[in-house]
Amino acid sequence: MHACGHDAHMATMLCVAEVLSAQPLRSRLRGSVKFIFQPAEENGNEEHPHGGAHEMVHKARVLDGVDAIYGMHVWSFAPVGMVGATPGCIMAACDSLEIDIEGRGGHGAAPQGTADAVLVMGHLITALHSIVSRSQDPMSSAVLTIGSASAGEAPNVIAGRAKLRATVRCLDSAAQAIMKRRINEVCTGVGATFGAKVTLKYREEAPKVENDVEAAQHVKEAAASVVSADGLQNITTMASEDFAFFLEASKSFPGVSVSGIKGCFFFVGAAPKTEAAGNRPHHNPAFTIDEDAMLIGASIFVQLVENRLASPQ
Repeated sequence: MHACGHDAHMATMLCVAEVLSAQPLRSRLRGSVKFIFQPAEENGNEEHPHGGAHEMVHKARVLDGVDAIYGMHVWSFAPVGMVGATPGCIMAACDSLEIDIEGRGGHGAAPQGTADAVLVMGHLITALHSIVSRSQDPMSSAVLTIGSASAGEAPNVIAGRAKLRATVRCLDSAAQAIMKRRINEVCTGVGATFGAKVTLKYREEAPKVENDVEAAQHVKEAAASVVSADGLQNITTMASEDFAFFLEASKSFPGVSVSGIKGCFFFVGAAPKTEAAGNRPHHNPAFTIDEDAMLIGASIFVQLVENRLASPQ
C-alpha cells in the first residue's frame, strides 16, 4: 500500500506518518506503508517532458513492491468537509504547446513589405480558441488556454517575431486527437495567409487521471468516518495531474511507457469558511485554504490505512 503527497500537501503526509508510526497502531498494521514526496509535478521540460511522477516510476522505481496507491489534493472549489473520490476518470490529460512566429519586421508607418508577427499572433489566438467551439463534439470535454503571448518592444515597430504558449486538456483520446490535428492545421493556415513562418511544438505531458473503482470505494469508506455522508461527492475536473503515471488505468498514454498500479486520487474541500468556494482559486495570487482541510485529509489517510491493513484489536 502507498500514500502519496506532494507540493503543499507534504505537511499532511508528515502528519499521517507520525500517527501511523506511533503505538499501538503501528504494531497492528499487517503490511507496510510507503510515502512519496514527489518533485516537479508541473515542471516538465524538453529533457524530462512528463514531470516528476514519470521519473519516479521509471527511474526511482518507487512502485516496486507496492500494491495500491492513494493521493490527495486540496480543492479550493469546494467547502471544507467535502471529499471527492470519484471512480473512473476524474482529471484531464494535459498537453502543452509552444508556437513561434517568424515574420518580417519594419517601421510602424510602413507596413507594406512586412509580415506583422503581432497580427499573425492575434489571428492565431482567435482561430485556436474556435477549435473547441467548432471542431469538437459539444458532448465531449476539451479546453485550450493560451496562457502566454509575447511580441514586440516598441509602439512604432512592426514586430518580426512573436511567441504563444498554451495548454490543452481533454478527457478522452478522440478529443485529444482532434485538438492536436486542428492546432497543426490552424498554425499552417494562418502562417500561409500572412506570409509568416509558424512553428508548432506540441508535447503530450500527462494522461488523464483514472481511478480504480475499488480503490475509490476504499477512500469513500474511510472519508465517511471523517466527514458526514453529505460531504461525499463526485468531482471531475479539466485540471490535470501527473499522478496519472502512478495509476494502472493510464497505461494507454500514447508513446509513453506507463507501469501503474491500482489506486485513487481524491479531493478534499479547502475553501475558507468565510468565503464562497472558488473565490480564491488555484494558480491565483489570492489563493489560500482553510487549514482544517489538511487535518481532514490526514484523518482520511489514517483511517484508510486502518481499514485496509490494521488487524482487529
